[in-house]
Formats: sequence, structure tokens, C-alpha cells
Amino acid sequence: MDIEQTQRAVFKHGRLRLINIVISQGKYVQSPNPKSIYRIFIKFISSDRVDSLVNEGLLFMNNIDYFRKIENEDVALRGDPHEGLSASYDLNEVVLKIGEHEIFGEAGKIDLRYNHEDKTNIFCLTAINDQDLIDADGNFYLSQDFRKFGDKAVIIAGNDITEFRKRVNKALNNDPNIVQHPNQSVMESPIHYVPRDAHHIEMGIFKKFDDFSWQHEWRIAIKQKLTDGAYGKFKIGSIEDICLVLDTDKLVSEPIQMKRR
Repeated sequence: MDIEQTQRAVFKHGRLRLINIVISQGKYVQSPNPKSIYRIFIKFISSDRVDSLVNEGLLFMNNIDYFRKIENEDVALRGDPHEGLSASYDLNEVVLKIGEHEIFGEAGKIDLRYNHEDKTNIFCLTAINDQDLIDADGNFYLSQDFRKFGDKAVIIAGNDITEFRKRVNKALNNDPNIVQHPNQSVMESPIHYVPRDAHHIEMGIFKKFDDFSWQHEWRIAIKQKLTDGAYGKFKIGSIEDICLVLDTDKLVSEPIQMKRR
């Protein structure tokens, strides 16, 4: 089935149906909080990892240290050195003191990170919400850089997102190796993107600088007792009943469309 047929079939059966957006007289009427209503989750992945994700529900989690230190000539694949910051301060908004002496004239940023944060494990998805679709006037294109993340795209959409999150949270609660992140009240959330130059004060595991906003990331972030490195034992069970698997090349070459019935 090619991408055009797949998208039509998915919309027909409710997988990518935009049920909370009404199109009236050619205009989009926004749902109460369009940024909070997610329509599509996508995991870009290599072919050899599709089976473990789809049939076992293995959500493999590398740690923050891994993602910070990835070295690659391609900017899209390079690690984020600011991943896991606890705070980022604008030096124009703070005062540096040595004893009774204040130091002026500094420029730039002060970045702070908890020592334990490098051991935080994360699982990342691309998540498209109503606001993304509205801003794109109903024709949303994913970045071509996603081709570099893997040749397959595992898609969860519509009401299946709710079911996916239920399975994730059940598995989080039942995994004896997983513990709550000490500085966060939740273990799964969309990423909030902030401007590097203008942002001043708190960051945290669910904030990133907007250089990476094209990724539209939603993530799970955990602490676990088994290892300081990657965590490869977190399984939520088969998701074959709530997902589709498409070729990444086809997915990024066509818009995700919001159309009147």
C-alpha cells in the first residue's frame, strides 16, 4: 500500500481523524487548547528494530549522557550538548560576586546541570498536535531530516494515543527497576522548546532549546536502578493492534493533511 492509499485508509478508519477540529466555512475552529491535543505519535526507527518495538513493545532508552555526546558531521544527528540542563541563566540578569565585589560586563549564559541527570534514561517520539496542523493550514510536512533517524516510521494516532499512554504508564508503575525522577512530577510529557538567547532560569528534562523544535518531541524520562547506561528492559507489550508501520521516505514526502469530510 503506498502512502496516499495508507493515509486515506487511516483517515477512513479513524486512525488519523482530527475529531476535535471543526472546519466551518473554510476556516479552522480551534479546540480549547490545540497545543495539548496530540493527533499523531511517530517513532522513526531502523528496520531491524521494528519487530522488538511493535511485537514486544520494547521502548529502548539511552541515557542523557549518550545523547549529549553523539558526534556526527550531520547537524541533524549530532548530540545536544545542552540536553538535561537544570537551569540556564542570562548573565545580564544575574550578579557575580567575589566577596563584596560585584563583577560586571559579562555576557553569555550560565548553564547548570545536576550530576545525576546524565544517568536519566529517555525514550523519544515525534508528536504532532492540533496547533501544528492549524499553523500548517492543514498540510503539515515533517522535516526531511527524519530520513536520517531510520528507514521506518511506527505511527500511533487518534484514540490509539490514549491507549498507548495507558500501556506506558501501567508498565512504568509495574517495573520494579524504575523510580520517579527526583526533580519531575511526571515521567512522560511533550518537550517545551525555549529560545537559547532569551530564556532565563529553569530548564529541566522536559525543556530544550528551540534549535531542536523541528523534532516535535514527546518523551518518557525515568530513573532506574539496574544500570547507569542504556535501559533495554522496558516493555509495554505488543502495540501491533494500535500502530501502523510506514516507510520514512514516503511519510516525509507527503503532507499530513487535515481535510473536510
